[in-house]
Amino acid sequence: MLLTKRQSEFLAGISGKMIYGTIILGAVLGSISDPLPGNLRVIVTVFFSLYLVSVASAFAQSIDHDMATRTITRWAEKGRMLLKPGWIAASTVVPITFFGFALAGLISQESAATATRYGLVAELVFFGFVSRRLSGGAILPSIVTGLSAALLGYVV
Repeated sequence: MLLTKRQSEFLAGISGKMIYGTIILGAVLGSISDPLPGNLRVIVTVFFSLYLVSVASAFAQSIDHDMATRTITRWAEKGRMLLKPGWIAASTVVPITFFGFALAGLISQESAATATRYGLVAELVFFGFVSRRLSGGAILPSIVTGLSAALLGYVV
């Protein structure tokens, strides 16, 4: 790939979390009733849902760490860990952007929902592809991995 070592390490560190967050985000958006509530409500629901999933993931990781090391993480340290933003919630940028445009009256809510769906699929394809390429995969298997991530997101 045409990336620097630092860029590759960064993408390698976040790609799995972005795929996970994007798939969960698709499920959250799919569960919102039709017709959609107001744009601000969609933005708040999406952000806090994924943020809380990120917190739950960090909490589970701290429990796993405690069990593996046979130690107990102090609550102050655990609190800092839980409040640190996670890359799982970063996938909310897509819907927040489009529903923000709808909130501002630049596009319709229907257009925002459609753009969000396509944006999330593109995000899954991109991070699926990148994760496979950074793992040493060839172009074709990387494309298949990206499309597989998108299909999994669609099914969920």
